Amino acid sequence: MRAICSAILSSLILINCSDKNHDPGTFLLNKEPKYNDREFVTLEKLFEIHPADSENHYFEDVSQMEVDENGNLFILDNSQRILSVFDTKGDFIKRMGSYGQGPREFEKLDNFAIFDNKIHLHERYKGIKIWNMEGEYLDFITLKSTFYPGNNSFGMFGQFFSPFGKFYLSSFCADDLDGSNLRKYAIARYTNDLKIDTVIASLDAHFFDDFAFQPTYVAVNSDLHIYFPEIRDQYIIHKYDINGSRIGSFGRVYEREPYSQEITGWYNDRFKRQIKAGRYKPLPKYPPVVSKIMVDENDLVWVIVGESTLDCYQSFMVNTRVDIFDNDGIFLYTFKTDMISWFSEIRNGKLYTPPTPVENNPVVAYKINYNY
Repeated sequence: MRAICSAILSSLILINCSDKNHDPGTFLLNKEPKYNDREFVTLEKLFEIHPADSENHYFEDVSQMEVDENGNLFILDNSQRILSVFDTKGDFIKRMGSYGQGPREFEKLDNFAIFDNKIHLHERYKGIKIWNMEGEYLDFITLKSTFYPGNNSFGMFGQFFSPFGKFYLSSFCADDLDGSNLRKYAIARYTNDLKIDTVIASLDAHFFDDFAFQPTYVAVNSDLHIYFPEIRDQYIIHKYDINGSRIGSFGRVYEREPYSQEITGWYNDRFKRQIKAGRYKPLPKYPPVVSKIMVDENDLVWVIVGESTLDCYQSFMVNTRVDIFDNDGIFLYTFKTDMISWFSEIRNGKLYTPPTPVENNPVVAYKINYNY
């Protein structure tokens, strides 16, 4: 990393950190992107999946998308309890699942992941149901009482969820994770029978009380290094190994921008009754600095910064700020686009963006092109 940093020292700052927030090592504070003289990233539209194009599928609530080793796209509709599968051209293949408690059914999925040619489905408060790629039942792993550490934990397991052979990684919230009596949002490693092994990182999550929807903070690269932010209102991202040891930290100079009047007005009107009843608070002035982290097949880190489409579940697209860093935390590029939302996913060199809550709005797939 030192050799790389010395080559572009004019665009970044290395800060030696002795305080507990940034220890160990150095915090890489970037000033300007390396590729500010060119269009480093272009998004080439590959296909759209329109819900009204076929009687085989209709999307009500697209909550997650995943891709298998053949490039087939799996779309979870949590309202209908259905996984719809499409090929690399966006053509419909099949549907799996339905509402119920049977082996090929589910009531509520927090998340799902595809690994080792199997589909792992997390059923809220129950456990992990495992299907083969045809949707046939293979196994079920029941949640253990120690699954959520803390005295008052609750089911956010699966906001990020991935199986990795002999262990699982997942995020969760807990009110008393470390004895501080503060709500924490955390990423933890579990054994393959869902016993907690290591809490890798956590941050204060009192801001989850502020409004109705929360960011997705966690991403993992090909070396099983885990990216996780330090705090809601600062541009600081830490990188951990699978044992929870911090191996790097980076960010960039960034001036926070408040939520736009368009989103603020929409949110406060949409949830007027819930706000009046005290269930939700009005939208805070500022969105989280880091709203979502994604990692591509080149281990480049994509960071959604500030407000974005669907971070408040609004029914319109907004221009989203995206920063791209390399594996060492060096700032490569920044751009704005309305093609990326809070629920977007990067898989196998492609960006998949779900529909907004607008009738007949499509799922869109883009090829990611880099101009080095």
